[in-house]
Amino acid sequence: MTETRKSPFVWGAATSAFQIEGGAAKDGRADSVWDVFCRSEGRIFEGGNAETACRSYERFEEDVRLLKGLHVQAYRFSVSWPRVLPQGVGKVNEKGVQYYRALVQALRENGIEPYVTLYHWDLPQALSLRGGLLNRDFAEWFADYAAVVAEALGEGPAQKPDFRRAVLPAASRRRKRRGSVRRGLRRRGRLRPAGRPPLPGRGSPAGRASACARTSRSAR
Repeated sequence: MTETRKSPFVWGAATSAFQIEGGAAKDGRADSVWDVFCRSEGRIFEGGNAETACRSYERFEEDVRLLKGLHVQAYRFSVSWPRVLPQGVGKVNEKGVQYYRALVQALRENGIEPYVTLYHWDLPQALSLRGGLLNRDFAEWFADYAAVVAEALGEGPAQKPDFRRAVLPAASRRRKRRGSVRRGLRRRGRLRPAGRPPLPGRGSPAGRASACARTSRSAR
């Protein structure tokens, strides 16, 4: 594909921790809700699980070489919350933190920009037993976890989508969660959640096209 103009678009690849890492019980990682779900009889076809997965926890350097061979500019991966904080809060698992530091360093050394997703479904089982996302303390739990990752990865990743694909019962709780995370990250002065790109000006051709698209969607 030939690029015809400068664009903020970045070519990349994406994964999630539970799908690829494996090492489910290695180096202090605790169960996530998905580990427990997979062990529940009749839940998963043929009893499949992610205990081994693609073994990226052990083979991340090989994965980075593959990414470099694809000539991608960025790699979006998620951090396994129960690998970093086995109980969801409290004591940090240093071996888990070291893994993500090493991954970010390997990506940087190969000219690949790390994009970090802090949460992609794999809630620590310990927090699920305390009510999970429905617990009013969840926003603070997540903010503390985000701050731990910010401290661990330091100046590494430049882009940080923070929370993916969680359905909450109220929009106000979602706003509280995101607000808590942003305050925690700003306090560290290290990571900044990725924002939306600015909309084109109203008078520009791109702005008129964007407005027409929004109007079309709202009329459906």
